[in-house]
Amino acid sequence: MEMDKVLAQKVVARLHREIPYNINVMNQQGTIIASGEPSRVGQSHPGAIEAIQGQKTNIIEQDQPDGTLRGFNMPIVVQNEVIGVVGITGAPEKLTYIAPLVKVTTELLTEQALADQVLSRAKRRLERFLFDWLAIQDSAVLTPDFVQEANALGVNIDEQYQAMVIKTPHLLPETVEVGSYKLRITPDELLILTRQAEVLAHWHQKAKEVQAAVGISQPQKLVSEALKQAREVIKYNQGTNQKLLYYTAEVDYAYRLLSADIVVDEYVEKFRVLAQTDSGQVLITTFQKYFRNNGNIVDTAHQLHIHRNTLNYRLGQIKDKLGLDPKRYDELVILYTAFLNYELR
Repeated sequence: MEMDKVLAQKVVARLHREIPYNINVMNQQGTIIASGEPSRVGQSHPGAIEAIQGQKTNIIEQDQPDGTLRGFNMPIVVQNEVIGVVGITGAPEKLTYIAPLVKVTTELLTEQALADQVLSRAKRRLERFLFDWLAIQDSAVLTPDFVQEANALGVNIDEQYQAMVIKTPHLLPETVEVGSYKLRITPDELLILTRQAEVLAHWHQKAKEVQAAVGISQPQKLVSEALKQAREVIKYNQGTNQKLLYYTAEVDYAYRLLSADIVVDEYVEKFRVLAQTDSGQVLITTFQKYFRNNGNIVDTAHQLHIHRNTLNYRLGQIKDKLGLDPKRYDELVILYTAFLNYELR
């Protein structure tokens, strides 16, 4: 363990805000790596070398011919190891009470900074692992190294997890419960992996506070599949004006239709043409409601706040403009597949 230049300069800057004396920090070789007098950085400090060799405070009573200035040079001890020296320049009789405080403060600041570095490295290590985990498309091909890393990090990869994607650029800095994981996967996507319903509920509330779109997967052993499902919920909601939270059979059915390669290009183009006018958009909304109500005329008319005759007229218009009859089940499915391709692709 050794004091680095960046940390040393932070310590000097912090002490200078409180102490009207010059502060130097030296490394284990006795070289000044940070100072209130920048011109001294890089110089060898004999008083620091003596403090390191003697493992104790070196007090210099008078300025020395070699350029060493009077003052205190005190070993920086962290975890029972001397990692450098902190020096305070001035008449020793004036520094008797200040010097020990400088030493203790330096050690506390250093310990905290090193602890933060350890936590930061641990966080980056976990993030790397989570990205690697999300990249795995087949749980049967987990490498021994990957399994070993999971065990070292305490990640249980044998359980099923639910993925929650929160579509937001907001930081949401709060940590998650032990056994759950939080990861910024894109600038505007935050991922929560968890096996706990209360964690999902808590972060759903957080998402609502920033008015963020949310999608939650079904429990999955393969976290890449869980992430895919959560994203598909959000995309499905955006395309169909739904407010689904979980990956349901409805969402699954929609994406199965999309992946079936049913040739509906002709009708997709007709939906695009229809969407270019206000009256056409009304017909598209009518079609959505009609499909969602399983072709029930009464329920659809009620939700649209129109008379049944008006609804029947609109369905006739849809048939005329799209070339398929929404009142026929086989043609309704084709129309819905075209609608999904229009909205989601």
